[in-house]
Amino acid sequence: MAKSILDSASAILRKGVKPVDQEEKERRLSICRKCEHLLHPGAKFERCSQCGCVLRFKASLEAWGCPLDKW
Repeated sequence: MAKSILDSASAILRKGVKPVDQEEKERRLSICRKCEHLLHPGAKFERCSQCGCVLRFKASLEAWGCPLDKW
């Protein structure tokens, strides 16, 4: 998980903190919610078991992506 945090921070430094539009965010969340690695489905803070990220935050930024390249 530490590597994932460093990768995420590195992506933000390279690409900046640019949000995606609402349609793209919903597309990403839809993919995550069908994934077998989803933790706490339906909870306020749904998470990915592969990277540990809170999905509603991760899906919001252009610099971040799925660790399994699903989006």
